[in-house]
Amino acid sequence: MNIEDYRAKFATLESVSFTEGLGFPLVHIRTRFCEVLISLLGGQVLSYQPTSQAHDLLFRSRQAHFEIGKGIKGGIPVCWPWFGEHPEGHGMHGFARSCVWQINRLIEDDCGVVEIELGLPQPDAVNDQWVQTADLTLSIRCGKWLSLGLRTLNTSDQPLVLSQALHTYFAISDISSVHIEGLESQSYLDKVQQFKRCDPSRQPIAVQQEVDRIYEGTAPLIKLVDPQWQRQIEITAQNSASTVVWNPWIEKARLMADFADDEYHSMICIETANAASDARLLAPGTEHQLAVTYRVTAL
Repeated sequence: MNIEDYRAKFATLESVSFTEGLGFPLVHIRTRFCEVLISLLGGQVLSYQPTSQAHDLLFRSRQAHFEIGKGIKGGIPVCWPWFGEHPEGHGMHGFARSCVWQINRLIEDDCGVVEIELGLPQPDAVNDQWVQTADLTLSIRCGKWLSLGLRTLNTSDQPLVLSQALHTYFAISDISSVHIEGLESQSYLDKVQQFKRCDPSRQPIAVQQEVDRIYEGTAPLIKLVDPQWQRQIEITAQNSASTVVWNPWIEKARLMADFADDEYHSMICIETANAASDARLLAPGTEHQLAVTYRVTAL
């Protein structure tokens, strides 16, 4: 479906509008609870700002690419069907974040909460990277808080090894002012140290250098605390036993063409994942849903 098809199909939803990106639609949602921007390129939430908040929940680089075949730096990229580097050299984080998704369902309930379900058609261009078949849908619920559910159904006749992440870029006042609570008791794999396994820190995470870690085990509630903006973001995940924390810091920021040199000050990624030892094995005909909810509260 093209943008005119979507406009016609969902014309009765006054809270939803569509604009044209560079060859793909953007979905704008405005309700009494929040404003949301979703790109069908990548099936990606780009912005979520509750009406009660002065700042967006999400960061997006001012140098981000908006081109089919490339990922968008910011918002909530979908890393699927693999997380990290592909063992056979097919690149980082899978192909879902660089393909155009479709809208399967879009509704607004009686309370004014909007829910949109996106689906990923399997493009022929990825057949040399991934020979299995699976149905992938992403449900996004936009209200006082933001909830996402990434559902994979193995439609092939072979077991499916699945690693994935909702690679969320959070907007922050400054990296020197924030900290993360909830992962103090978890060991982690440190990519900066060639995936060395490190013991739990026993203290909140404060970033003072490049950080790229896969925290192992479950954390029922993670908080991103931002005193300067007088808010905290509460992260509640389901069906995830790994969390990735990432900030590129100075040198890595300079190496990325789609990320400005100074923007490491303004973001941190806390990713709800099934990564490393938390990769899942789906038997034929079975499914797995990775889910997360973000709530913004005042300090």
